[in-house]
Amino acid sequence: MVHHWVQEVIVEAITSGVLSIPPPLLTVVFQELGHGMVMYQEGLQLTRVKFPFPYTTTMVLLLLMVSCITPVAFCTWTTGYVWPILFTFLSIFGFWAMHFTA
Repeated sequence: MVHHWVQEVIVEAITSGVLSIPPPLLTVVFQELGHGMVMYQEGLQLTRVKFPFPYTTTMVLLLLMVSCITPVAFCTWTTGYVWPILFTFLSIFGFWAMHFTA
């Protein structure tokens, strides 16, 4: 719909004399608008494709394993109580945030 509006505005501006563009340049403008619309439609098709269920399940299981192993690993590599908690929270939060974002 917006694509059509943009085309209408360009055509009205040319007929009213606001835009004085030579016809060869004008065809390039409409060609690029059409190309942008095709790319938009291809992008919409990508969002409609479902992510494979086995891959998603495997990723969740691996994230759960990392969530269980990371605190133990950080406790053995660092001393004190604050650093292991901070490192564990930041790394696990980052991994889960990437998972839910993607």
